Amino acid sequence: MSNFLKDPTGDIPWEEEEDSVDVYHIATIEELKRLFQRETAPVLIMFYAPWCSFCKRLKPDYAKAATELKGHSVLAAMDLNRPENAAIRRHYNITGFPNTPIFCVRNLKASL
Repeated sequence: MSNFLKDPTGDIPWEEEEDSVDVYHIATIEELKRLFQRETAPVLIMFYAPWCSFCKRLKPDYAKAATELKGHSVLAAMDLNRPENAAIRRHYNITGFPNTPIFCVRNLKASL
């Protein structure tokens, strides 16, 4: 609802789309840290912006891959267009979208 009030003509948030149920949606830096702390499987994160046409085209295939790889890997997504996530954008030097780094989280627990 808050997304609608901010942008009544915009798309629904990706985390609310039915086909993205197996994509782990990360809203905050704290959620990203918790994911890295608890996960032992490889993590692929799609850093995206809702307005990005390339991101929009990638979302259906990414969601299918998340379903196919469930239990073996984690496919996550994080909206870096949100002002509160600007620190992540700077930390990983993300200058374009979509950006999909893969993390071997055992080596990252202390890096964020």
